[in-house]
Amino acid sequence: MEIKIAKKNEEVESFKDIIIVVDFFRFSTTINALVSKRKKIFVFADENKAIDFYNQNKKFSFFSEKDLNIRKFDNSPYLSLSEKINSNVIVVTNSGSKAVLASKNAYKIIISSLCNITKTKEFILKNNRKVLIVPACIFFNRDHVEDFYASEFLKNFFENKKTDLKELKEKIINAKRIEELKKLRKTAEEDIKIIFSVDLFNTLPVAKILGDFAEVFDEKSDN
Repeated sequence: MEIKIAKKNEEVESFKDIIIVVDFFRFSTTINALVSKRKKIFVFADENKAIDFYNQNKKFSFFSEKDLNIRKFDNSPYLSLSEKINSNVIVVTNSGSKAVLASKNAYKIIISSLCNITKTKEFILKNNRKVLIVPACIFFNRDHVEDFYASEFLKNFFENKKTDLKELKEKIINAKRIEELKKLRKTAEEDIKIIFSVDLFNTLPVAKILGDFAEVFDEKSDN
């Protein structure tokens, strides 16, 4: 099994096997949290198309960290688990949702992080295809280095190499990314606890691109 980490957007767009999208702050964990609550999820890359869809489908809850002039939840795994949310959910983010929609030629698009790392490993071992891990920040801001660090952690885990969760957290702290998250997001403390929880969910979110959006479902429940 060959596992690589994407460095360029073009690699993602042309890849035809299994893509694993890693958006560590916070899309990957938010999606897993929503899937664990059996929500129907539509992921959009384009915020205007997402808002147009939302305006025509008011029964959806909306998740995004973007500053949008609509009623919405922040892109927060904590809020995903603690708030009363509609059965149908729209998600649009700066990097994670763009990475998903860019994976248009993939055999399978998985949304993963620490929270479902073992479930993801089981899937890729079972399928025995090439794997491309996508640090979602390459579609938005490469200074969001936690995506690179987390992608390397997942790669080592999948390849049965040494992984050190404490070391991962220290690298992200040293890059001042946790500090930045705390300044920007009210639920940062709660989100961080969830984000760094290994195998918190027994979920495998798979995204299927359907035009302007991707529908996300739990691979287990689709079989």
